[in-house]
Amino acid sequence: AEEEARRIAAEEEAARIVAEEEAARVAEQERLAKEEAERIAEQERLAKEEAARLAEIKARKPIKLKPMPKVKVNVFDGLNVNVAGGWGQYIAQEQEKDYFKDLMTFVKSAYEKNNVYPTKENLFKCFEYTDITNAKVVILGKLPFYRKDQADGLAYSTKAGSAMNQTTKVIVQEAVNDVGIKNSENGSFVNWAKQGVLLLNSIMTAPTDKPASHQNCGWMQFTDGIIEALNNDDRPKVFILWGEHARERVNLITNPKHLVLEAPNPSPLSAANGFYGSKPFSKTNEFLTNNGYEPIDWEL
Repeated sequence: AEEEARRIAAEEEAARIVAEEEAARVAEQERLAKEEAERIAEQERLAKEEAARLAEIKARKPIKLKPMPKVKVNVFDGLNVNVAGGWGQYIAQEQEKDYFKDLMTFVKSAYEKNNVYPTKENLFKCFEYTDITNAKVVILGKLPFYRKDQADGLAYSTKAGSAMNQTTKVIVQEAVNDVGIKNSENGSFVNWAKQGVLLLNSIMTAPTDKPASHQNCGWMQFTDGIIEALNNDDRPKVFILWGEHARERVNLITNPKHLVLEAPNPSPLSAANGFYGSKPFSKTNEFLTNNGYEPIDWEL
């Protein structure tokens, strides 16, 4: 009888444990289901808020940025160029710094001694069309083209009237495929620049004989500072980083207001490895439209 009582007690204890475990399992499932329901409800709330925001933006007239008046900047002795007013103020601040004084001394000497591109008259051409206050898109390059009559002071752009650089051709072809622009023999991106696309090379001069030799002369400090200044401005922008060198600058873009688009270098040798089909032009316009700005007309 005692053994039977112990057996029954053991079975009851085992049943109790099983029941408790089952109750705990059911309670955990209910907790997880509640959390999932709350997560879905929060997603739906955020989606409704985003839809309402986009509807409100689309109902408003798109923000059209006004060109800033140009000012003349003395870059170094013998070189005065026109830049948009905001860049004039920015450059004036940099001209007070030792690194910039050393940089301009170096660049002036380089122009006097070597074939350097772009021509000195086009050195700050990217600051003429697109002001710091109305830049909507930043396309970052590494070096100017360093063959005669190709560089025009805008990253990846080929001087109007010259044979199109092969890298420019790749970019134009992606724009044809992505947003349906007309294929053109014109490789100048001036039309983009006039709409708020800053076409900035990290290293702004390149001698023909040693194109990368100006990498450590101070340009990177200057252009990294520009990227940081644009990043710190909360007006939404698109930063387009093509190639390893440009993509290394991604750590400078920390503001969640902006969109960063990365892709391999658009050179003919690597374009098929992810540049073609990356759709930077349509993605840029979608972001601009969703933030109330006029899209870019990518026609050349």
